[in-house]
Parts: sequence; structure tokens; C-alpha cells
Amino acid sequence: NCVSCRYEISTKSTFYLMAQEYNRLFHLYKDSDDKIEKKKYSSLIEMAILPRLQETLECLRKQYGQKTYEDFSQLLKDNLCC
Repeated sequence: NCVSCRYEISTKSTFYLMAQEYNRLFHLYKDSDDKIEKKKYSSLIEMAILPRLQETLECLRKQYGQKTYEDFSQLLKDNLCC
């Protein structure tokens, strides 16, 4: 199915998975007392998760337009813990 179709599952599932991973890493970061672990978790978020989410959003905007971009942006906002 087309990514902008409400029945499309693959892209939405990927977004939920990345949002869950962001949330998991964020909580590990927040709960850690070790500076090295905190750096590891923040680096994973900043260098792996967030850039992939942004890249995917930009691809959606270019391929499917602003409305789909906004829908998926809202999906992320609704599912990221912070």
C-alpha cells in the first residue's frame, strides 16, 4: 500500500519501533549514574535514532507531500516520551 494510506503498516511499524528504541535509550540514559553509560546512550540517540527518523521524514515529505510528513511527525510526537 501507499505510505500515505491509513492501512499502510510497514512505515508506521518502523516509526513505532524507532520511537520505542528512542524511549528505551532515553530511560536508560535518565536512570544511569555512570557518565560513560550516559554518553553512550545519548550518542546512540543523537547519532543513530534521531538522524534516521529525520531522514525518513524528509523522504516522506519529498515523495508524498507535506500532509504525510505532518501526519508522521505527529505520530512521532505522540509516541516519544520526551
